[in-house]
Amino acid sequence: MRTRRNALALIYFYTQLNEIFMSLPEIIEASDLWTKVQPTRFVLLTTTADDGSLESRPMAIQRIDEPGTVRFFGSLASRLVQALSKRSQVNIGVANPDDDFYVPIVGKAQLSHDRPLIRALWTPLTKAWLPGGVDDEDLVVMEVIASPQRRWNGTESGEVRL
Repeated sequence: MRTRRNALALIYFYTQLNEIFMSLPEIIEASDLWTKVQPTRFVLLTTTADDGSLESRPMAIQRIDEPGTVRFFGSLASRLVQALSKRSQVNIGVANPDDDFYVPIVGKAQLSHDRPLIRALWTPLTKAWLPGGVDDEDLVVMEVIASPQRRWNGTESGEVRL
Protein backbone atom coordinates (compact mmCIF):
# COMPACT_ATOMS: atom_id res chain seq x y z
CA MET A 1 0.00 0.00 0.00
CA ARG A 2 2.82 2.40 0.92
CA THR A 3 4.66 1.67 -2.34
CA ARG A 4 1.52 2.43 -4.33
CA ARG A 5 1.02 5.69 -2.44
CA ASN A 6 4.66 6.66 -3.09
CA ALA A 7 4.29 5.80 -6.76
CA LEU A 8 1.14 7.92 -7.02
CA ALA A 9 2.86 10.79 -5.21
CA LEU A 10 5.81 10.52 -7.60
CA ILE A 11 3.52 10.51 -10.64
CA TYR A 12 1.68 13.54 -9.26
CA PHE A 13 5.00 15.32 -8.62
CA TYR A 14 6.27 14.69 -12.17
CA THR A 15 2.93 15.72 -13.65
CA GLN A 16 3.05 19.02 -11.76
CA LEU A 17 6.70 19.53 -12.68
CA ASN A 18 5.93 18.89 -16.35
CA GLU A 19 3.09 21.44 -16.25
CA ILE A 20 5.44 24.01 -14.72
CA PHE A 21 8.07 23.43 -17.41
CA MET A 22 5.46 23.50 -20.18
CA SER A 23 4.22 26.88 -18.94
CA LEU A 24 7.69 28.46 -18.88
CA PRO A 25 8.31 30.99 -21.65
CA GLU A 26 9.75 29.38 -24.73
CA ILE A 27 13.25 30.58 -25.56
CA ILE A 28 13.58 31.20 -29.27
CA GLU A 29 16.61 32.17 -31.25
CA ALA A 30 17.03 35.79 -32.21
CA SER A 31 17.57 34.78 -35.83
CA ASP A 32 14.09 33.19 -35.83
CA LEU A 33 12.62 36.46 -34.59
CA TRP A 34 14.33 38.57 -37.24
CA THR A 35 13.37 36.10 -39.98
CA LYS A 36 9.71 36.62 -39.03
CA VAL A 37 10.02 40.39 -38.62
CA GLN A 38 11.95 40.92 -41.88
CA PRO A 39 8.96 40.85 -44.29
CA THR A 40 7.08 43.44 -42.21
CA ARG A 41 7.08 46.78 -44.01
CA PHE A 42 5.14 48.99 -41.60
CA VAL A 43 5.18 49.04 -37.79
CA LEU A 44 4.03 51.28 -34.96
CA LEU A 45 6.86 53.20 -33.33
CA THR A 46 6.06 54.43 -29.80
CA THR A 47 7.97 57.18 -28.01
CA THR A 48 7.44 59.11 -24.79
CA ALA A 49 6.24 62.73 -25.06
CA ASP A 50 7.42 65.58 -22.82
CA ASP A 51 4.39 65.12 -20.56
CA GLY A 52 5.13 61.40 -20.15
CA SER A 53 2.33 60.21 -22.41
CA LEU A 54 3.00 57.63 -25.11
CA GLU A 55 2.84 58.60 -28.77
CA SER A 56 2.64 55.99 -31.52
CA ARG A 57 2.93 56.53 -35.23
CA PRO A 58 3.14 54.23 -38.25
CA MET A 59 6.63 53.97 -39.70
CA ALA A 60 8.13 52.27 -42.74
CA ILE A 61 11.11 50.07 -41.93
CA GLN A 62 14.09 50.89 -44.14
CA ARG A 63 16.25 47.96 -43.09
CA ILE A 64 16.68 45.39 -40.33
CA ASP A 65 20.17 44.22 -39.50
CA GLU A 66 21.00 41.41 -37.15
CA PRO A 67 21.60 41.40 -34.30
CA GLY A 68 18.57 43.56 -33.77
CA THR A 69 19.04 46.97 -35.35
CA VAL A 70 15.95 48.42 -37.03
CA ARG A 71 16.41 51.52 -39.19
CA PHE A 72 13.91 54.24 -40.15
CA PHE A 73 14.17 57.62 -41.81
CA GLY A 74 13.22 60.79 -40.00
CA SER A 75 13.51 64.55 -40.21
CA LEU A 76 15.34 66.65 -37.63
CA ALA A 77 12.36 69.03 -37.69
CA SER A 78 9.84 66.31 -36.76
CA ARG A 79 8.31 65.82 -33.30
CA LEU A 80 9.44 62.21 -33.49
CA VAL A 81 13.14 63.00 -33.86
CA GLN A 82 12.89 65.75 -31.26
CA ALA A 83 11.30 63.28 -28.82
CA LEU A 84 14.06 60.75 -29.48
CA SER A 85 16.74 63.31 -28.75
CA LYS A 86 15.24 63.68 -25.23
CA ARG A 87 14.16 60.10 -24.52
CA SER A 88 15.71 57.33 -26.55
CA GLN A 89 13.66 54.39 -25.18
CA VAL A 90 11.14 53.22 -27.81
CA ASN A 91 8.81 50.38 -28.64
CA ILE A 92 8.27 49.03 -32.14
CA GLY A 93 4.97 47.16 -32.46
CA VAL A 94 5.19 44.46 -35.12
CA ALA A 95 2.01 42.70 -36.23
CA ASN A 96 1.96 40.07 -38.93
CA PRO A 97 -1.59 38.66 -38.77
CA ASP A 98 -1.08 36.40 -41.80
CA ASP A 99 1.53 34.45 -39.81
CA ASP A 100 -0.24 35.01 -36.47
CA PHE A 101 2.96 36.69 -35.25
CA TYR A 102 3.10 39.68 -32.89
CA VAL A 103 6.14 41.13 -31.14
CA PRO A 104 7.04 44.36 -29.38
CA ILE A 105 10.63 45.32 -30.09
CA VAL A 106 11.89 47.40 -27.20
CA GLY A 107 15.12 49.30 -27.54
CA LYS A 108 17.06 52.52 -27.57
CA ALA A 109 17.05 54.80 -30.57
CA GLN A 110 19.99 56.79 -31.83
CA LEU A 111 20.24 59.21 -34.70
CA SER A 112 22.71 58.83 -37.55
CA HIS A 113 23.72 61.56 -39.99
CA ASP A 114 25.80 59.07 -42.01
CA ARG A 115 25.27 60.28 -45.61
CA PRO A 116 26.51 57.05 -47.27
CA LEU A 117 24.05 55.07 -45.11
CA ILE A 118 21.23 57.48 -45.97
CA ARG A 119 21.99 57.05 -49.68
CA ALA A 120 22.14 53.26 -49.34
CA LEU A 121 18.74 53.12 -47.61
CA TRP A 122 16.97 55.68 -49.81
CA THR A 123 14.27 54.46 -52.21
CA PRO A 124 12.03 56.47 -54.54
CA LEU A 125 9.05 55.59 -52.31
CA THR A 126 10.69 57.37 -49.38
CA LYS A 127 10.17 60.69 -51.13
CA ALA A 128 6.43 60.43 -50.39
CA TRP A 129 7.19 60.95 -46.67
CA LEU A 130 10.34 63.03 -47.01
CA PRO A 131 9.85 65.31 -50.01
CA GLY A 132 13.21 67.07 -49.48
CA GLY A 133 14.89 64.02 -50.96
CA VAL A 134 18.07 62.17 -50.18
CA ASP A 135 20.13 65.39 -50.02
CA ASP A 136 17.86 67.07 -47.43
CA GLU A 137 20.10 68.22 -44.55
CA ASP A 138 17.31 67.42 -42.05
CA LEU A 139 17.21 63.77 -43.15
CA VAL A 140 18.51 61.33 -40.52
CA VAL A 141 18.44 57.60 -39.94
CA MET A 142 16.85 56.52 -36.68
CA GLU A 143 18.50 53.31 -35.52
CA VAL A 144 16.74 51.28 -32.85
CA ILE A 145 18.99 48.81 -31.06
CA ALA A 146 16.70 46.10 -29.72
CA SER A 147 16.87 44.56 -26.27
CA PRO A 148 15.42 41.19 -25.16
CA GLN A 149 11.65 41.01 -25.32
CA ARG A 150 8.62 38.76 -25.46
CA ARG A 151 6.80 37.66 -28.57
CA TRP A 152 3.47 36.08 -29.34
CA ASN A 153 2.82 33.51 -32.02
CA GLY A 154 -0.75 32.28 -32.03
CA THR A 155 -1.49 30.92 -28.59
CA GLU A 156 2.19 30.56 -27.68
CA SER A 157 4.38 33.23 -26.17
CA GLY A 158 8.00 33.27 -25.27
CA GLU A 159 11.13 35.20 -24.49
CA VAL A 160 13.57 36.21 -27.17
CA ARG A 161 17.24 36.39 -26.25
CA LEU A 162 19.16 38.92 -28.34
